[in-house]
Amino acid sequence: SFKDRGAAVLVAALQALGVRAVADDSSGNAGAALSAYAARAGIRARLFVPEHASPRKLAQIRAYGAQLSVVTGPRHRCEEAVREACGGTDGWVYASHNLSPYFIEGLTTLANELLLERPGTHDWHLVTPAGAGGLLLGLARGFARMEAQYVTPHLHIAQPASCAPLVRALDEGMDVPVEVEAMPTLAEGASIARPERGRQVLAAVRASEGSGVAITEPAIKSAQEALALEEGILAEPTSALATAGLAELTARKAIPPGADVVVVLTGTGLKAL
Repeated sequence: SFKDRGAAVLVAALQALGVRAVADDSSGNAGAALSAYAARAGIRARLFVPEHASPRKLAQIRAYGAQLSVVTGPRHRCEEAVREACGGTDGWVYASHNLSPYFIEGLTTLANELLLERPGTHDWHLVTPAGAGGLLLGLARGFARMEAQYVTPHLHIAQPASCAPLVRALDEGMDVPVEVEAMPTLAEGASIARPERGRQVLAAVRASEGSGVAITEPAIKSAQEALALEEGILAEPTSALATAGLAELTARKAIPPGADVVVVLTGTGLKAL
């Protein structure tokens, strides 16, 4: 998944600092990425995951030798549990993919690649799924560093309608995420009711003259099926948020007809069947 970009930089930085044990909270992809790079670096890893997490993602985490702690209750209970564990005397360091500047730094690599592949591009749009919004922030930071040489895009986010604190804030003109209660969704990777960097995400979307859209469960499922049947791409439902978002944003004229658009798919469907 795209989380590998952030985990590669985060683990390298922590290894250089002499860290020997890391912990994080994750619904799956970030946990798998952290576990993989920690195994390569010889660092112990412990992941706190919600009970609704995909069994295939949990199997991937276990395969890398990480310690797995399943937490009951809302998603934010995982964060509370990992903070409690890292406050003890066992040496666990909170390697948060939602808060670490090193993780965000790893995500800027996607912005670099997109711009280098599109040297002649003028006005264009980019659509990504968003839970906590880390990918959007990494892209915004990467684009900002290169905007003197390249034209940067309008940034759009798609969230599940059952958990859309960022999109609702954009719709209601708020500078901070709207308080929501997360409901079950196919797009489990984007089910983040309390985005830690929400204020920054909202500012980045608005600065780029972008927008946000909330996607229903049937639309998520249809978008995932269309990717497979029409494009030959098996993406997980969280990724399908972006293609469903493109259709909705185009229908609303938030993205003009015939515009130059890039849609970011964030994870493989093999982990969410």
